[in-house]
Amino acid sequence: MIDKEKTLTTGYLSKCGYFKANHKLMGSTGWTSSRSKDLGIDITVIMQENNERVILNYYDFNLNSVKQIIYLESKPSNLDKGLVWFFVCPYASKCCRNLIFVCNRFMHRSNLINPMYSTQAESKYWRKLFQLQPNIPTTQKVLDEPKKKYYKKYYKGEMTKRYKKHISTLVKWRNNREERSQLLMKQY
Repeated sequence: MIDKEKTLTTGYLSKCGYFKANHKLMGSTGWTSSRSKDLGIDITVIMQENNERVILNYYDFNLNSVKQIIYLESKPSNLDKGLVWFFVCPYASKCCRNLIFVCNRFMHRSNLINPMYSTQAESKYWRKLFQLQPNIPTTQKVLDEPKKKYYKKYYKGEMTKRYKKHISTLVKWRNNREERSQLLMKQY
């Protein structure tokens, strides 16, 4: 299951400030499960012009030291605000924003044989049921909006965006409740 594997993303590296022009930055990150560290990696990002790369140093599950070099490629943002960075997968030579840790190496998902997300392994019945199940806290927040002190349903004779969202959430909630009950009744 792809979504249960450890992933390294350009978004994470960018958010942590690794992509600064003509700089060499070092840091570390890791993944934990059940309060024990699964994998810890040391990250070195070297941003030399036309030779940008990420060097990952870590120990695989056999406790062998691994040094993996992954080159970076940039493309102009579709918003015309800077550059968007991509990894160049060392195994598939594809540009990607996410690398998955499989077989003790970070690689693009196209290298996997029959990769699936966990929702794809679920039956059609369960996928439909989860699709109809609303996000309770978000829905409750939207449904409680009219109770606020300065909430307005109309402004200059037109419905406000907040009120339209409230109405659509209410309709969706009621429709989904009927569909959910019908779906559950089919099961038994």
